Amino acid sequence: MKITRNRIFACMSTALFLGIIGLAFTIPPFLPKSDAVLTESLNSEITLDTDSLGISPATSSESGKPAFSVQDMALQDTENRLSEGFDIPKGLEKRVAFWLDIYTKYDSRHYVIHHREFPWIVFDVANSSDIFTQTRVQWLNRRDADTLSSVKKDSVISTLKMLQVRSGYENLPAEEARVFELLKDIPGTRKQVIREAIKAVRIQLGQKDMFEMGLVRSAPYIPMMEQIFESAGLPKELVRLPLVESSFNNAAYSNVGARGAWQIMPSQGRKKMMIDSIIDERESPLKSATFAAFILKQNKQILKTWPLSVTAYNHGSGSLLKAVRKLKTNELQEIIDLNNAKSFQFASSNFYACFMAALRGELYAAELFPELKRPSAMQLTKIRISKRTSLSAFAKKVGFDITELQAMNPELPKKIRNNFQIPSGFNLYIPEMKSLTEQTKASATVSENSVMVPR
Repeated sequence: MKITRNRIFACMSTALFLGIIGLAFTIPPFLPKSDAVLTESLNSEITLDTDSLGISPATSSESGKPAFSVQDMALQDTENRLSEGFDIPKGLEKRVAFWLDIYTKYDSRHYVIHHREFPWIVFDVANSSDIFTQTRVQWLNRRDADTLSSVKKDSVISTLKMLQVRSGYENLPAEEARVFELLKDIPGTRKQVIREAIKAVRIQLGQKDMFEMGLVRSAPYIPMMEQIFESAGLPKELVRLPLVESSFNNAAYSNVGARGAWQIMPSQGRKKMMIDSIIDERESPLKSATFAAFILKQNKQILKTWPLSVTAYNHGSGSLLKAVRKLKTNELQEIIDLNNAKSFQFASSNFYACFMAALRGELYAAELFPELKRPSAMQLTKIRISKRTSLSAFAKKVGFDITELQAMNPELPKKIRNNFQIPSGFNLYIPEMKSLTEQTKASATVSENSVMVPR
């Protein structure tokens, strides 16, 4: 799905913060926080998660080596829950590990200050949890937390600037030595590496709480989406993409018009979906999954590999194909390293790594989020309306309230007028075939093989 975006990773901005407190949800939560510097000074202190900085990692009491974490289990797929072909591509291991931490370790009160080009280089982590204990409107807490994180980011930049003017790097002060050590594996002269790092410091807001919400929202739909994708000849792993795009929020929308859990643009969606002022099928998780499967299958035919095809869902297949031909490689890591196109920036270069992390986060959710309760899978039957009929009459026939039908079919209008008509050819989902009476069958065509089984 080509999304001309600067829509996607313009993220973790005020719009997302309003979404967290229930006022709006306008930007998918995968997107990074703006790097804008807030200048208001506060007297509060930032609490640092020093265990996440690589200073003093948890160790095994027996060997003294870093302990094997649940994140390691997910990254290495120790329980063999992934299908063949979804191993982490060579060169992306650290990038995927970074995003798994963002999704599973750090919630939206943690600000991870890191290197833009090498995201796994984490300079600091600011924990603003204390700010959110204050009993006041949430946006004020978020404003103060943003300000504190910007102060910490400026501190990192100041340290880098002090390193930049040094003639040598022996006997450095402790903080400069720590930051210098973090950059040791980046190729190039130290002056060049430090100069580039100054421009590359950015803040990524933690996503754990948003990811947990996505896990809860997705649980009823994942088995049905897997069936849709498998019937299209696609790997079932791909249905976790909405965890990256929107945290599986059916009502998510972007400022350029992308909508629904799968963040489908209207210009593309209209090719196969009903999108008008009354009904928007992009808000149906199952109908949009069917369309997303169509797009991903097209991408695979063009680009041949899943790393490129999934990246193209964010970046566009045409633009990515140009990069493949220009750089003479179909290896995603090489394209990330070599592609200097203005459109292929942070969002595109990290999209597949985010998917790899989200996929593992979902498959290992029981271990990563042991206290999280996810709802059971829904059992739905898809029926096709063969002739125009009123929704109220249909609801009465199938024995459900209109509000229940709206919950199972979120693309329906939020406010239903008494005379609202379901158009001919429209598909609706209702629980189980047995709910259909003979009278209903006369006005609806039942889709074959559409009964979904629990996960």
